[in-house]
Amino acid sequence: MGIFWVGAGVAHGQVTVAPASVNFTYVQGAKLPAAQKIAVKTAAGTPAYSTSIVPTGATIGTAAEAWWLIATPDTGSLPANVNLEVNPTGLDTGTYTAAAVFTAVGVAAPGTVNVTLLVTAPPPTLTSSAVSLTFTTVLATPPAVPAAVPPQTVQLTTSSSPISFSASAGTTPWLTIAPANGLVLPGAPVTLTVTANPSTLAPAAQTSPYKTKITITAPGASNKTLVIPVAFSVIYQTPTVTEIWPPGGQVGGKDTTVTLYGTNFCKATIAKIATSGTPVPLKTTYLNPDIISAVIPAAQLVAGSPLTIYASNPAPGGDSPGNVTFGFGQSVDAAVNAASYLAGGSPGALITLFGTNIGPPVPSTLTETVPDYVDKSLGGFTVTVDGTAAAMVYASQNQISVQVPYEVDATCTPSCTKAIVVSNGSVTANGSITIQPTAPGLFTVDNSGTGQAAAYNQDWSLNSSGNPEKIGSVVQLYLTGEGVYTNTPAAPPGPDGYVIPVGSVPLPVSGICPAGSVCMPALAAAPVSVTLGPLPSAPAGTAAFAVPAADIQYAGPFVGGMLGVMQLNLEIPAGSPTGTAVPIQVTIGGVATQPGVTIATKP
Repeated sequence: MGIFWVGAGVAHGQVTVAPASVNFTYVQGAKLPAAQKIAVKTAAGTPAYSTSIVPTGATIGTAAEAWWLIATPDTGSLPANVNLEVNPTGLDTGTYTAAAVFTAVGVAAPGTVNVTLLVTAPPPTLTSSAVSLTFTTVLATPPAVPAAVPPQTVQLTTSSSPISFSASAGTTPWLTIAPANGLVLPGAPVTLTVTANPSTLAPAAQTSPYKTKITITAPGASNKTLVIPVAFSVIYQTPTVTEIWPPGGQVGGKDTTVTLYGTNFCKATIAKIATSGTPVPLKTTYLNPDIISAVIPAAQLVAGSPLTIYASNPAPGGDSPGNVTFGFGQSVDAAVNAASYLAGGSPGALITLFGTNIGPPVPSTLTETVPDYVDKSLGGFTVTVDGTAAAMVYASQNQISVQVPYEVDATCTPSCTKAIVVSNGSVTANGSITIQPTAPGLFTVDNSGTGQAAAYNQDWSLNSSGNPEKIGSVVQLYLTGEGVYTNTPAAPPGPDGYVIPVGSVPLPVSGICPAGSVCMPALAAAPVSVTLGPLPSAPAGTAAFAVPAADIQYAGPFVGGMLGVMQLNLEIPAGSPTGTAVPIQVTIGGVATQPGVTIATKP
């Protein structure tokens, strides 16, 4: 066996490097890659080391000597932590490789770390020809078609390589973009056509246009998102004013809201009162392009002079060329049965007058200066029918309810037209009403003249769809327009405005009031008849059910009620139709109550 001697000057061992390979990536023009740390050491001792950079693999141009790779510190004692840095500035795109070799004094084998540098071109940049877009149009009042808005274009270009993109205006309904996606090639820009459609828009103030944005998304571009703000100003046209409601008001009245009709109204439209000096702007509410409302303050109602009202839009719209007049005249526009709301009446009937400035600004209800008689003036106003003062039940600025005097002649054939005069001494309103002997109307719970009748069940609970009365029981209904009565109080004061006093009893069939009794007036018109049905579900041609006369238990005035308001007690006979809305009509003197009134019945 041989023996080997190792002299003191003979090198041995290995320099180790961890990690053994390092990769760098660099995008041209970008920030330099961060340094990477490696650990260099030997098995024992602290020998001095030095570093050399050796190109490996294929090399490109001036990179042949690998000046792009730096090791720091490149000398020292082991073990050591060494930073590898690269400076690829000026390098062409491609892959570069080199090795950092660490040699230690007295160590036989050097250590090596392999370094790879990938240099890539930067991603392309997407460029838009527009940084913002602004559209403007004038919107016409429907049904006119808005003026077409010329589309605008945006050109997209790429700085180098192709870029795929998508373009969107989100949920904005008035803006469209075409194409919505595509590919931008070098030397081949893409043109986007952007169209604004005002057809669904209401006018907006020019100082606050409709706003949205176009978002262009390009994941492969250096600037992955482009945002283009879009503003769309829909400007005002000149407004017009054609009608006003109500057309007049009460002298000295409270703040009054009027409705103005016309065209080209918008949220910034202001109604104004024309004066010899500065116009008076009114508090205005936009309802739609054809309707606005405005409040005329009480201060403008004091003088009682007609007010000239017009509408004004911001520039370029300007003032309406025409105007409307708010006056202070008085008129009775309609006279209807207070229960049925059908035109006309009869002696003793309660009627309602509708008009302009026909009553007091503060509503008033009936009063009794003389016990058991309704007064013939209310709130400072009086009403005459055919020259006879009428008992007044209710009075407000535009509505009055009165009783047609029993003295009014109703013997004309087939009817008579009588004059109505409303007055407060200085203000007079005129109207007319058609009078006939009977013009019955049933009262309804909602005061509309149709639907559920104002009626009690036998237990005095209200009759309703949820509380029907059963067959064999009695319902009480209320009417007006039943015509004249017998056994009425002698004039003066007579029957007008008479309220049936407590303790009164129905007049016997004999027509003779028992001694010591106070008997109610008796209905003169005869007969009174009632029909029920047919139900809407009944077959076509089904006739109404005629209530036997014996089941009409009572038809006449009632204690505490005004003569001219009639109570009808009806026992629901067997065989009657049943349901939550059974049609009912009452005929008095050959004239039937209004259709569409119902009661609720059950088996």
